[in-house]
Amino acid sequence: MNALLRVREGRTSNTRLRPPRESSPRENDADLLVVGALLWVASVARVALELAHQRVFGVEATLALICVVLIPWLALASRRAP
Repeated sequence: MNALLRVREGRTSNTRLRPPRESSPRENDADLLVVGALLWVASVARVALELAHQRVFGVEATLALICVVLIPWLALASRRAP
């Protein structure tokens, strides 16, 4: 009976498929780390240029300053999380 059911379902062998391997979220952080590092370096450059020219911060420079502070904070917080 089981053999007939396997044939109907298109399965002819008794082998089981292995469940997909669950990857931990930290294994996939390499790409995110590179993007975060590039964004942080660009933000530091933007803030440094604004400070060097002694201009009033606009929207771009303010967002860059927020990125300069938040990206390292988020990176450290994600490493401390269980």
